[in-house]
Amino acid sequence: SYLEIYKENVRDLLEPSDASLSVRESGKRGVFVDGLSQAQVTKEEEVLRCLETGGSSRRVGATQMNAQSSRSHALLTLTLERKGADGSVRVSRLNVADLAGSEKVSRTGAAGETLEEAKGINASLSALSMVISALADG
Repeated sequence: SYLEIYKENVRDLLEPSDASLSVRESGKRGVFVDGLSQAQVTKEEEVLRCLETGGSSRRVGATQMNAQSSRSHALLTLTLERKGADGSVRVSRLNVADLAGSEKVSRTGAAGETLEEAKGINASLSALSMVISALADG
């Protein structure tokens, strides 16, 4: 699965639409995104195609610092299954986060919509920093 978080909305990047998906939690599944698609792939080329599809659907915008500045955070989840000779299945999950970079508004020349995006990006990165700090402190 591949999702984008943009302005507090979660979007599916493998089946792009403007629909905002809901983050939910259950005892059995833990935290999950309701309605998020998953692509079953078996070859490297299929994984790359998913990355290209998702990457081309991400929100980007131009600033004075970057011609294509990511305006969102993205989360790619790879679930790997390995079948043993005895029929057992071992499952591993790899989550890869691509966070939009912190922006110094005076350097980027952000105004209007881009300024509002920058405020949201900076606020979410600040919140993430506080969570990481709290986890590190125990």
